[in-house]
Amino acid sequence: MKKGRVNATYDEEYTKSNRTFPVGKTILLVIILLVQIGIIVAACCHQPQPQDIIRRYDVTVQARDDGSLDIRYRFLWEAVDTSEELTWIRIGIANDDYTVYPESVSDNIRYYQKKSEDGEVYLALYLDRAYTGGEVLEFSFEINQQNMLCRGAYDYFFEFIPGWFNSTPVEQYTFRWADDGRIQSVEGGRRQDGYYTWSGSLGCGEYVPMRVHYGQDVYAGCATAPYQAFDDSGTYNELLEDKVGLIVLACVAAALLIIVQVWIIDSVVSYHRGRGFLYGHGYHVHIYGRSNPHYIRARDRYNAEHAGHSGGGFRGGGCACACACACAGGGRAGCSQKDTYSSTEAQ
Repeated sequence: MKKGRVNATYDEEYTKSNRTFPVGKTILLVIILLVQIGIIVAACCHQPQPQDIIRRYDVTVQARDDGSLDIRYRFLWEAVDTSEELTWIRIGIANDDYTVYPESVSDNIRYYQKKSEDGEVYLALYLDRAYTGGEVLEFSFEINQQNMLCRGAYDYFFEFIPGWFNSTPVEQYTFRWADDGRIQSVEGGRRQDGYYTWSGSLGCGEYVPMRVHYGQDVYAGCATAPYQAFDDSGTYNELLEDKVGLIVLACVAAALLIIVQVWIIDSVVSYHRGRGFLYGHGYHVHIYGRSNPHYIRARDRYNAEHAGHSGGGFRGGGCACACACACAGGGRAGCSQKDTYSSTEAQ
């Protein structure tokens, strides 16, 4: 027969006095939380660096009487990346109906090629040598661009968007359109020193449209191209996308750590398992400031099962076997059921 304190396991004061604070798991929980915060903050603070920076980007346009455009490009290009050499550059062109003036190509361009990939037209410039971090390259060339003149309801117009750079910021750009006295109106540009001018800086993927209107008699008889609105689906900020991608990865990593946190919290603060934050001895009396329902049910069941014991320190008297059923002077279903809730046993 069991001896000792029948209610020792379920006595609140006794249970409280035997509980221990889960120092190790608490420290681990705090460490994981700090790691999560650190990962996300580091990802948000990280600034992806471009491989190159365009210090100056100048474009000068001269409209010709046949409706074509002479376009001169000039760049001041700095190679920033020290891990990869700069050996060639590609410049986006409006369409593939263009001709490069060979004499206009600067000496530091060894040769060039006209290329087109997936509908994107560009001029590939192969440099005279490899440039690396910190070196600045100044180069220029000029093309004659055709198939750009469009016919409006009451005028002729050009809409020209100089090539943009999705992964390279432009520190200073100046786009000029020569004023030959026949221009009717210009959108966005300001007149200065015989040119309509657009200027400023450009982030990765940003672009500037140059739209110039001429009177309806200026280009009469010249071939025109059907107007198509500019599709900017190919413009994007690669550096920003890299940063967003890094933040997403950081959030995923933090989310995976949450699984570990939930496991730790569940092991020390769980209603279902009847555990409180103070883990270590039996059922905890209180969880989150309220009585633990699992503790109360187990205590009541324990007390009911031992309510009739006598002698040897047991209180009360009556049946030698007590359970939820009525006492019947012999074995009954449930009377021999073991107490699976108790973590201590009276002796």
